[in-house]
Amino acid sequence: MTIDHETLKSYTLAVLPSGLDTSVEIFELPHPSNNESKKNLRLFTLDDQVYQLKTKEFSKGCDYNKQKDLVSDKYHYTSDGQPFKSTFLIDENNRSDGFTMENGSILYSEKYDLTFSLCGYYYRKNVVPNEDAAFTPSINGSINPDKNFYTSSDYQERLISNHNENWAKTPSHIWEKALENISKIVEEAGEKYYCIDADKITEWLVRKVCRIINNFPASLKIPSTFPENISSAFKCIMSCNLLVSLIPQLAYQRLINYESEELNIKQHFEEYKKYKEESIKEDIQKEMAIKAAMSTGLPNMTNGIDKSKKKSIPKPKVVKPKVAKGKGRIDGFFKNAKI
Repeated sequence: MTIDHETLKSYTLAVLPSGLDTSVEIFELPHPSNNESKKNLRLFTLDDQVYQLKTKEFSKGCDYNKQKDLVSDKYHYTSDGQPFKSTFLIDENNRSDGFTMENGSILYSEKYDLTFSLCGYYYRKNVVPNEDAAFTPSINGSINPDKNFYTSSDYQERLISNHNENWAKTPSHIWEKALENISKIVEEAGEKYYCIDADKITEWLVRKVCRIINNFPASLKIPSTFPENISSAFKCIMSCNLLVSLIPQLAYQRLINYESEELNIKQHFEEYKKYKEESIKEDIQKEMAIKAAMSTGLPNMTNGIDKSKKKSIPKPKVVKPKVAKGKGRIDGFFKNAKI
């Protein structure tokens, strides 16, 4: 295969939205989960949409499959640990239209809902060291929410001063729409005033969960042995957990305790937990029954041998030696017993 383009050494290949014919400014905002182990998001805006830049590495496996990749010898590296050059085709029908790169990393863009970042701002004091901590309900439980109402311009100033200065790089009409998703709104003299509210955040997340349930990923298999109610509970739980990497720990805890006639998430979690506990008990009881059956013999049987068929083994008789009688000097000591 022949590649006409030169090897890219100091450039990065990026897959951007179609219709992008001008330069865009890439800026960063803190990760919305307030997870210390996660890097800032790289974002840019195009028209009325925010996009997130992500990295895909073709010449390097993920950490989860690291050992498996080493065994299968799937990826190859130079002596200094760098991956071999990677080739990318732009047009699969034209093998000469492509790039050869020093590494296999490319950037690609996905649509991003700025409402997640506003949630991160609201729960900015709720910081966790890693994603596992999100499942623990007792970390930094107090956030001291601001219950005042502000205009959109005032809110942007607060975001810039209290969260991140790059909020100034987001067009007001984009983040104002996101603000409406999770805020109480009052209108006075033709102007809107906003107040981000925890209940509004939860309601917005519930709508996200409902959409995931209705379009549940086929890659997430539901065990066929589950009863119908447990299958529904499992689907709801997985839908909530798909959001855990994007929302603060307290927002997740409020979400999984949500109750309504439309969707009772708390009940689904409780039903699934009870089902798992009962399943574990049943497994333990089955295991104990199997062990008991293996250790208990049949009637009149000991270690598989019928007692009735056991042969008695006679005890050996001890024969005392007789002393011969003679005329020796000691014969007088041995006299016949009188009857």
